[in-house]
Amino acid sequence: MKPHLACLLVAVATLVLPDLAHACGNGAVEFADDFKTPDPGWSHTTHGNVGSGAITLTPAVNAGTSAANDTYIFSDADVCAQIKLSDFTKPEQVGGGLEFWITDSSSYFTFIIHPSGAWNLQRQVGTRWIIINTGNSDAIKKGAAAVNEVEVRLSGKTGTAYVNGTKVTTFNGQPPEGGGYFGVFAQPENERANIWEFQDFKILKPQ
Repeated sequence: MKPHLACLLVAVATLVLPDLAHACGNGAVEFADDFKTPDPGWSHTTHGNVGSGAITLTPAVNAGTSAANDTYIFSDADVCAQIKLSDFTKPEQVGGGLEFWITDSSSYFTFIIHPSGAWNLQRQVGTRWIIINTGNSDAIKKGAAAVNEVEVRLSGKTGTAYVNGTKVTTFNGQPPEGGGYFGVFAQPENERANIWEFQDFKILKPQ
């Protein structure tokens, strides 16, 4: 190999490998759905559609909505999806992301990002919302129609949340005994509806 070509390949590897090391999908795939022929276990609501390559959620004004698949129960898991918000005017109000450690519609955790660059980690227990942690991350792509990859890696009572391969927080939680199921969540603006698309949903064994 010519010296200048070898140097070029080393430079390219230096640029690429860090992203590959943190990309979602390092572990063995437990479940994956590209939504072209979606798994029948996905929940359907009047504010969501599963198929045609995506889960599309259009939550009612000032009311969040979700889609989940209760067919697959896991304890330790690495769950991720790509999400896109088509349009918005108040980025601090809208949010979308993952639901995890779900036992039913009133007991689950969420990791949500906002096009303002903020993120939050919350838990719903009955009618109570418990804020676990919040913050901001430069890793969040903020423009309309931007695609962000969100990921949560769970091991025992510990979890780590990522956006586009960048770690944003580590947390301790209370996973359901015997494991839980997973899904996606979307929150609209207070005075207008927004359209969220979720693609390439995966659940893998954590590494």
